[in-house]
Amino acid sequence: MTITMRDVENIDTFGDVATLLDAIPEAVVVVTWDGQIAFANHVLEQLFGYRRGELRGLPVVCLLPEVRIGAGKGLCQRRDGSVFPAEIRRSNLLRGGSTFAVCTIHDESAHWEAEEELARRAMQDALTGLANRTLLLDRLDNALLRARRSRGSVAVLYVDIDWFKETNDLYGHAVGDTVLKHVAAVLQRAVRPSDTVARFGGDEFVVLCDPIGDVPEAHDIGRRIVSALHRPLDVDGVAIPLSASVGVGVSWGPDTSPASLLDAADISLYRAKGAGRGRCGAPVTAASSRRTSSTDRDGDHPAGHGRRS
Repeated sequence: MTITMRDVENIDTFGDVATLLDAIPEAVVVVTWDGQIAFANHVLEQLFGYRRGELRGLPVVCLLPEVRIGAGKGLCQRRDGSVFPAEIRRSNLLRGGSTFAVCTIHDESAHWEAEEELARRAMQDALTGLANRTLLLDRLDNALLRARRSRGSVAVLYVDIDWFKETNDLYGHAVGDTVLKHVAAVLQRAVRPSDTVARFGGDEFVVLCDPIGDVPEAHDIGRRIVSALHRPLDVDGVAIPLSASVGVGVSWGPDTSPASLLDAADISLYRAKGAGRGRCGAPVTAASSRRTSSTDRDGDHPAGHGRRS
């Protein structure tokens, strides 16, 4: 038998049931089979921001715009229009010869936020808040795919803090962490909004410039970073010397891979450090990096695996 709100008005349906539903600590709504709310307990009214009895007779879609009546998960909508994720469980209630749908709604906001936080941490460097190696490599893959389709280019910049090990040893790890966080902030200010700044580990940072117009533009960004980092950092009244070396790798043609692009930036960085540090190396294209002999690299630090001061 199908029951509507008109039928509900003529049936003393929810006397004892309403008392029971109001006593349980979960949000519960009772719905007729034409989709109207016959009863909502006090917990549900509080969860959704309605006054006592205000929901009676309203369509249930005002609460569950994204979820049909039935078991499942989806977004619920509060009286003020804000939404939240919820788990909705359904059972049937037989009263007065008629069947109602009884839905229990559990707010999943805390669970979803915890999952989002775990996902964010998996892609973020804990100290600096920057993208980590995993996220950077994922974005580099996507950037190269877009570059192939548009016949454009991207660039990767290796940023290595000069003499960081010595700074750590002399001033301690707390100061070293302060330096790393400062460098992260400077890099974010020095690059474009479309670029990604990542910490690859230790004192090594990587900037993905996506897209890049040409090789000189990538070189300009690298030199801007060197200039921004070439000034002492004041830590509790102590001037900490600071400088950085930058290597620039630029994609070249549709065959550029993430590994070859990182290799090109690594070669450029090696040359910059060999020329005296505190400078930006001449850009190296991914194509030319494949032709570079292994003797043009730092044998203790294989390309693409991070290097130390």
